[in-house]
Amino acid sequence: MAVTIAQITDTHLVPYERSHLYGFPTDTSLAAVLAEVNRLAPDYLLLTGDLADAGDESAYQKLVELVSPLNIPSLHIGGNHDLIERLAVMLDRPPFDPRKSLELGGWRIILLSSVITDQCTAKGELSSQTLEWLKSELQTHAHQPTLIALHHPPVPTGIPWLDLLGLQSPEKFYEAIAPFPQVRLVVFGHIHHDLYHRRGQVDYYGCPSTCVQFIHPDIDMENNQELKLPAFRLISLADDGTYTTQIHRVQFSYNPNHT
Repeated sequence: MAVTIAQITDTHLVPYERSHLYGFPTDTSLAAVLAEVNRLAPDYLLLTGDLADAGDESAYQKLVELVSPLNIPSLHIGGNHDLIERLAVMLDRPPFDPRKSLELGGWRIILLSSVITDQCTAKGELSSQTLEWLKSELQTHAHQPTLIALHHPPVPTGIPWLDLLGLQSPEKFYEAIAPFPQVRLVVFGHIHHDLYHRRGQVDYYGCPSTCVQFIHPDIDMENNQELKLPAFRLISLADDGTYTTQIHRVQFSYNPNHT
């Protein structure tokens, strides 16, 4: 029996007193996405960072109030917009699950922090300690097909300014996972759009945001208006080590002149 995970990313929630980010109602769009997630009833949620736009406590409280009624176990990692320690404190009780390595339906799920905590930067980095922990987990659970999640993209996005803000020195990540053929897919946020990239035997997937999207400049938007919609990724992990995944767009409209 397959286990399903809904990946939600880059919610960029703001404090109660503002409620809009540059005119975009991030809480309302997240609520619309969660309603569709709830309809599909996944086994887990996977929140992959930039959950609050500036790490405000009331923004995390808003996240708790929106996610908790679903009563779906929820894994989480922070992004460069988050305050990691505050995030950990605010999401410290069910349905939020603090584990960063766990078994789901025979699969191993590993969550990595790519946030550079001592610098004010949008770039990402995996510390030597994180990479050593990753290799230890992969060695310990070598028999389990594995999904790895992080915030920053370890592969090119096709958008030059985003590539400058991705995972720094990604070759260290490639080297860490290379000896472990059980790594099947890597999912990430940060890029605010759907992306597929294959490197070696590993599939890499970027996920759209639940709010504003970053669109590749070469895309004809006149015929691709749906790419502006909030979205999430649904992942189905089968017992035999195979998987399927697809993006779900959510119909949502707002007044961009709202401030």
